[in-house]
Amino acid sequence: MPDHNYDHGSLYIEADGAGGVIAPLAPGPQPWGPGADRKIGTSRDQGTNWTKVKVRTSGSKTNHTYARKPVNAHPDFYALWAAGSRLEPTPSSLYFATQAGRVFPLPAHMTRATAKPVPVP
Repeated sequence: MPDHNYDHGSLYIEADGAGGVIAPLAPGPQPWGPGADRKIGTSRDQGTNWTKVKVRTSGSKTNHTYARKPVNAHPDFYALWAAGSRLEPTPSSLYFATQAGRVFPLPAHMTRATAKPVPVP
């Protein structure tokens, strides 16, 4: 459940009328701070009932927040967000997710112009 006014996610409405949300709705490792564990939920009845699809960031040491939906989102690049610590200075990590719920961190350092993303287990 959100516990901070900056807990932020994105609502998705598909062409077939199905809805979805990607947001920090599961408790995270840093209570009372922005973000938490990323939860993906879907609804087939315009939001009356929701089904939890997956919690994709559980076990993280930092909170995940500000999920954004890319314009004209592709199923393989469906959401983008950041993670970091509110308790101490840490690097900010960037993540993206597919429509199916697979999560990929963007590399912190790159040695070439391109890199193949490795999914979070």
